[in-house]
Amino acid sequence: MSAEDNADPLALLAAARARRGYLLPHHGLFVLLSPRFASAYEDAYGTLALQPVSLAAEDKEFVWVVIVAVVGSATARHHVRRFREAGGGSAGVEAALRIAAFAMGRGRFDFAGAAWAKQLPGWDAAVAEDAAWAALLAGGGVPERRALLGILAAATALDDAPGVARALRAGYALGIAERDLAEAMCLTVQPAGLPRLVRAAGIWRGLIREGALPASAGFRAWAEAEAEGD
Repeated sequence: MSAEDNADPLALLAAARARRGYLLPHHGLFVLLSPRFASAYEDAYGTLALQPVSLAAEDKEFVWVVIVAVVGSATARHHVRRFREAGGGSAGVEAALRIAAFAMGRGRFDFAGAAWAKQLPGWDAAVAEDAAWAALLAGGGVPERRALLGILAAATALDDAPGVARALRAGYALGIAERDLAEAMCLTVQPAGLPRLVRAAGIWRGLIREGALPASAGFRAWAEAEAEGD
């Protein structure tokens, strides 16, 4: 056991509270299990979730609101406060809820395209989905770029492979920076779980390998590098 694991748990909890401004129930478990692990977790979570990485503050907190709406996390309601502190208002929160709802129902277009094809000759489920997305954007409250970051994060959190692929294609078409797309996806790792992010990252790599995305040199190198599961 390291010296850090012998540290005073109450002091570590106080430090975590001071850093975040709040504590969630699992923080105490982490400290009691291993203060060293709790400290490493705080470093990783704090760097990605609470500090500037690539996204502007309002974009980042908007994506957070979408994610916590999708996963139904009442304990993460502080992200609503952080979004408002970053400049967002009630209209932005409502837009995030609309995007979360769209993401949760998006797969119905895939279902209809596969199951109802004979009943709907000439109907294109992807075109219908695009029209529904355009109608959502026309409702206002959020720029298209921010909305795409939100739908990419939502699809990642929901383990929606077709949704992830569509959002990535749309993001590249709109010229969204790859690091912004990456941050939107990676924010899901704590509330939705690492396996879903692993699968979403694999979809991204696959699209780059297929030549479906105009990836930068760095992201092409990432996609072409051998990885477990390839």
